[in-house]
Amino acid sequence: VLGKLGITCSIGIAPNKLLAKLASGLVKPNGLTVLIPPIIPYLLEETPVEALCGIGEKTTLRLNRIGIRTCGELGRASISLLRSIFGIWGEHLAAMGRGEDPGEVIPEEIAPDPKSIGHSMTLERDIDDRALIEIYLLQLSEKVGRRLRRGGWVGRMVTLTLRDRDFSTHTHRRRLAAPAWESLKIFQEIKTILLDVPLRQPVRLVGVSAGDLVKWEAQPSLFTEIDRRKRLYKSIDDVNDRMGEFTLTWGSLIERQRHRGVISPSWRPDGIRRYL
Repeated sequence: VLGKLGITCSIGIAPNKLLAKLASGLVKPNGLTVLIPPIIPYLLEETPVEALCGIGEKTTLRLNRIGIRTCGELGRASISLLRSIFGIWGEHLAAMGRGEDPGEVIPEEIAPDPKSIGHSMTLERDIDDRALIEIYLLQLSEKVGRRLRRGGWVGRMVTLTLRDRDFSTHTHRRRLAAPAWESLKIFQEIKTILLDVPLRQPVRLVGVSAGDLVKWEAQPSLFTEIDRRKRLYKSIDDVNDRMGEFTLTWGSLIERQRHRGVISPSWRPDGIRRYL
């Protein structure tokens, strides 16, 4: 990395992805940290819960309120207590506190075709304003559409995910009349789903995904308008590939210039710099 790009990087090596991510942040800049099993319990005992990838600000606050501040305390916490607060995710949190992560590292060249492509976002605050929720959903739809186009996929189904203030999670799916690859088409379908969903509580997390994927046959279209849209999206994607995510984006996202939420996969834009 230093030789090709002229920048340093920090590396973490550990028994699983969760701990490797933690290790990569322990020594910066230009650090190489190896976590071997005998030292992991001692490290986690005093490591703040927010140091673990996947535990954001709001989850940290909820854990702190019940007296859990370190990974050691989280790993020893009552599963029934965590489930009562976080639902089924509580069990996963306890496992994270113990440094357990069953997820495999699969090289891209042998990874199976994805079944879906999606992004979710934990909001800066719980909201029940549908217009504001739609802005977040547009942002997520653009992320999903961009990944579809990059991978050469189209989705025949879209899914809206909402997590309420009490951590209950609801998913709403819709099969499309025609496969989608356009960000705005995905957003329009998601927006239609949202119109039919009663918001009984303020929302703390939103998610958008495209599923039932098939490969996109990129042959020229018989319809001029479709070709025009393909060229438009290719131009947008080319600019963002060269200049960085969301360098060129939709004018409707002007209100989202500064985002401090948590997005998965890792993505934290610095702000909107160009508008369409």
